[in-house]
Amino acid sequence: MKAGDIPESIDDIPDSIVNEVIECAMCQRGYRIVFAELKLLKRFSFPVPQMCSECRHKRRFKRINPMKLWRRTCQCAGEKSENGIYTNTGKHQHEGKCSKEFETSYSPDRNEIVYCEKCYQAEIV
Repeated sequence: MKAGDIPESIDDIPDSIVNEVIECAMCQRGYRIVFAELKLLKRFSFPVPQMCSECRHKRRFKRINPMKLWRRTCQCAGEKSENGIYTNTGKHQHEGKCSKEFETSYSPDRNEIVYCEKCYQAEIV
């Protein structure tokens, strides 16, 4: 069975799908849905996956940060973040730009604003 032939709604999936071999939409390998998995999908009204478990795992793994650390400086610039996008709400222990350096798994080319622990705590707590 091709992944594209699977009905989108879990309500339209017959229990006999556990007897089918489904072709993964990504790698074209065959996979099966076991009865316990089908039962769980129906319980939570989730659609039947169109990718094999390995491809789903690879897709999830791409969303986490790489296992590498980058040397960064705090992006707190006093009243705002360095790029001016975020306005600080807490009282910080420094005047002007924070000079703390640290290692983080967020690479410099990413969009996230990275604060040192003290500046982060001033904003969150």
